[in-house]
Amino acid sequence: MWKRTPRQKEIIHLLRVTVNSLEPFIELDKDELKRVICKDEVDEMLLEHLRERETKGTTPSEAINCKLLMYYRLKPYQVTRKIQAMNKRLRKWLDKDAAVSVHRRWMLSSFVRKRLDESSKELKDNV
Repeated sequence: MWKRTPRQKEIIHLLRVTVNSLEPFIELDKDELKRVICKDEVDEMLLEHLRERETKGTTPSEAINCKLLMYYRLKPYQVTRKIQAMNKRLRKWLDKDAAVSVHRRWMLSSFVRKRLDESSKELKDNV
């Protein structure tokens, strides 16, 4: 793997600063956010489970016992690794976390929760 030069690192940093300053104007809908964060259907189900749990959050043990994820027979450490991978993908793209760990419980970050809730509110308003 090639190493980045100091100039490339500086350009990447400037791009992230620019994207973060324009963040209020970035229009992300639910599908675009899922496309960036989720690699497979297990990630989508995990994201949906975290959205349902809202501010309570979930432990990996609770997540593997929910109806959405029981089919995939995950282990608790796999849930943690999947969430960390989703964080890494979103951090690479927008320098934000998808989920945060609070007292050993994972919950959606305010950025992702706001984007997912806006999408569901728009759907309710259209019906």
